[in-house]
Amino acid sequence: MKVLWVCNIMLPAIAGALHKEASNKEGWLSGLLEQVAAENSSDLELAVAFPVPADTEVPWRLQIAMPREKEDREHLQTNTDAETYNITCYGFHEDTVHPDRYQPLLEEELHRITEDFSPDVIHCFGTEYPHTLAVCRVFPHKEKILVGIQGICTLCAEAYFADMPESEIHKTTFRDLVKKDTLRSQQEKFARRGVMEREAIELAGNITGRTAWDRAVTTAWNPKAHYYTMNETLRASFYEGQWQPEHCEPYSIFVSQADYPLKGLHYLLQALPQIREKYPRVQVYVAGNDLTAYRTPKEKLKISAYGRYLRRLIREGQLEDRVHFLGKLTGEEMKERFLKSHLFLCCSSLENSPNSLGEAMLLGVPCISTEVGGIPSLFDGGRDGLWCRGHQLSEVAENDKYASDASESKNNMRNYKTTKTEELENIVNSMANSVIEMWSSPEKMLEYQKKLKKADVEDETVELDFDEEEYNREKEERRKERMKKYEGCVKGILEQLLKYKEMTLEILNTVCTEEERTQLLPTAEIFREVIIEFLTAGTIDIGALQNEQSDYLMDASDGFVLNEMLLGLMEDREFRKIGKMFIFPMEDSAHVYFKNVMDENGNRRNFRCSNVGFRYEER
Repeated sequence: MKVLWVCNIMLPAIAGALHKEASNKEGWLSGLLEQVAAENSSDLELAVAFPVPADTEVPWRLQIAMPREKEDREHLQTNTDAETYNITCYGFHEDTVHPDRYQPLLEEELHRITEDFSPDVIHCFGTEYPHTLAVCRVFPHKEKILVGIQGICTLCAEAYFADMPESEIHKTTFRDLVKKDTLRSQQEKFARRGVMEREAIELAGNITGRTAWDRAVTTAWNPKAHYYTMNETLRASFYEGQWQPEHCEPYSIFVSQADYPLKGLHYLLQALPQIREKYPRVQVYVAGNDLTAYRTPKEKLKISAYGRYLRRLIREGQLEDRVHFLGKLTGEEMKERFLKSHLFLCCSSLENSPNSLGEAMLLGVPCISTEVGGIPSLFDGGRDGLWCRGHQLSEVAENDKYASDASESKNNMRNYKTTKTEELENIVNSMANSVIEMWSSPEKMLEYQKKLKKADVEDETVELDFDEEEYNREKEERRKERMKKYEGCVKGILEQLLKYKEMTLEILNTVCTEEERTQLLPTAEIFREVIIEFLTAGTIDIGALQNEQSDYLMDASDGFVLNEMLLGLMEDREFRKIGKMFIFPMEDSAHVYFKNVMDENGNRRNFRCSNVGFRYEER
């Protein structure tokens, strides 16, 4: 299958190959590309198209060799023998500074790209870009177009000011006038992108989303399109590591972005004095450049109206020593900051499924989020962390039917009859109370951590019982439970082998249902041990085993013994046709990449292993 990705950035792996500056945005998309490369599917031919500024030379149909393994990507210069995955690359000209401006010239360039590559599927990441609309207009096979929802720009425009006072919305600075980038014009840009987004969705034959909210909105816009739920793959590094309370900075709050009002930093700044009364040591760390910088003449000229508003809130709240802007952070730096923080706060006025919240949850960082948009599909307040009240989109709920019906969650789009001042006060108070509640109960904080073992959240005082009989009984129960997992793994292999007569781990990874995968891979360690035992045996003659059964069983141990387990399973009628089994490593075969598998410590990880083949002869 030939798949064309149309992206909004030059992905870091491609930028590195072209010796261009890489963007840290869209980390989930980089993670997805890494998985595609690692999986080594010979059935997938991938091309990636990306925008470049108008004054930049466009790379035309370049072949990029991307190392399959992360370690090889990091040490490519010293490892010339690294296994690679070839990607076809296309660049197209787009005004990346003004993504709200549609340029008909885009249609010519993207038509040329689609004609050259002849894709079976075009996957556009992000519906709010001019290039997505251009693809939907020029590519004749709408049923082969898949567009991925990131947010809903039309509604983001409505929530853009996030309950800021009207007096602040109308203010401008020297920078805003020179750049023609006032707060009002920023909102208008979102609205214009929303118009393009809606047309693209109405034209596309297929849509991917992640939340009940985006599904409801897009279905209202294009009820004929096929909607597919597709959760984003986050950056690989965030699948490893675990937040520990003893290793964090006490009473520190991390906010991942604050570039514009929609991200809601002003909510937190107004809540911070209340939080400081209860926790005087509170500190706030914000990823991104300092919007409030005002020390040099240059900084004074560059400050925006929103930056000046934040600066005023900091000054009035006497928060100068409490709020720290960290500058642009790499993925590893973001991860480090997550793990150092006492909690992560998503304070946006509207979001669909923020990656930063997903990354925080993966690492087990205590989380608080506003209850808005699609977030209830990702984050369950009360189970995963705490809710705080968010912007209610009251005008949208009154005026747009599709918006009022846009979520299955009753918490979204409610029409609160409050003034803007009252609503802002309600949100600020709710945010302050949620932070105070979170820190007032350390035990509850630990309960929210998905990656912490159950033992970590229980009372540290453990009663030791020296009853030998009880101990032996518990030991035997644990042994039986573990043996059930071994049996399920072996049985799963035999069941699939009967279906195909000859198969590989790569085939297993592809064809198994989620239920079959759970049986086949109870833990990574058990699966590894079973496969090693099969490989060690190489050839297994079931008839010979049965003839030697009495002798063999005399040597059976309390642990896993493959031949003993096979003899037990062969009593089942469905397996009696198996006479001999042959197990062998697949030479010259790429690694098999298993995703989201539990390890012995209860953590879910991705892992890769050598490909192994299985074949049987009937009796």
